[in-house]
Amino acid sequence: MHLVRGAEPQPAPQRPAPAAAAGPAAREVPVRGGEGVVARYDADRGFGFITPDAGGDDLFAHVSVVMGSEPLQKGDRVRYAVRQSDRGPQADRIERL
Repeated sequence: MHLVRGAEPQPAPQRPAPAAAAGPAAREVPVRGGEGVVARYDADRGFGFITPDAGGDDLFAHVSVVMGSEPLQKGDRVRYAVRQSDRGPQADRIERL
């Protein structure tokens, strides 16, 4: 048997964990906020859309992030934070003004 110097097995290099492994909280961090008007809202289905005062695309609004017990109605002025979800930006922590 003949041994060769320096032929010892090397450990595999460590790779960084993918972003998805950080969990949903890391991906859904509020990035900005603003005010706007409820463009449409279906209380029976529990969601609608907000048109931001600053312009741009309407934001998805789900009943689970509306503060208070009153459902939103078309034309309501609201303040919100924006979070990034797997489907794009969504309104978060919505409060009626």
